Amino acid sequence: MQAWSRLSTRCRLPCCRVVVLTGNDEDANAQVAALIEKLGFAPLNLGSLAVAAPLQQFGGPLVPVNLIKKS
Repeated sequence: MQAWSRLSTRCRLPCCRVVVLTGNDEDANAQVAALIEKLGFAPLNLGSLAVAAPLQQFGGPLVPVNLIKKS
């Protein structure tokens, strides 16, 4: 599954800032994603720490990216 297909569709504003989450516990990821949505952001679950860590750590490709989800 591609990460973009994991973006929430519950954002109620014309656009929402995307908050990236990563973790090895699917239940915990679901709880964090629900909190992110409750705060008005769009969660993007990148999957396990082993896969996503290189994308998010300093120098990784997602560090300088500012993601916005349009509804």
